[in-house]
Amino acid sequence: MQFTVDVRRALVRADGRPVFFVGSIRDIDRAADSYVVTFDTNTPGTGPSIQFRLQCDSEPIDAALKEGFRRRFAVIAAVSDVRMTRDDPGPIATGLNRQYIASGECLFLDRLQ
Repeated sequence: MQFTVDVRRALVRADGRPVFFVGSIRDIDRAADSYVVTFDTNTPGTGPSIQFRLQCDSEPIDAALKEGFRRRFAVIAAVSDVRMTRDDPGPIATGLNRQYIASGECLFLDRLQ
């Protein structure tokens, strides 16, 4: 079972290095001259679900909105915080049903073919 402190330690790097993940867009919201984009990364049954809620530049998101964003994306992000949003341990506390939200900034975004 993973605790929030473990997930935070893995994603909020002390040395400032960004993280890489592959995910699909779950939601897009406008924030001044940029977007706040929520990415899903979970593959059911593989561990806790992590959603990334990232501040992203307008250009790649505008392009994704025009071209359709139902594909998966390669993302590099600087994560600044992690919190648990759901803990549903079921009959055996495995941590597989936990859900976390990682917040931060999108540094790079590219659609996968």
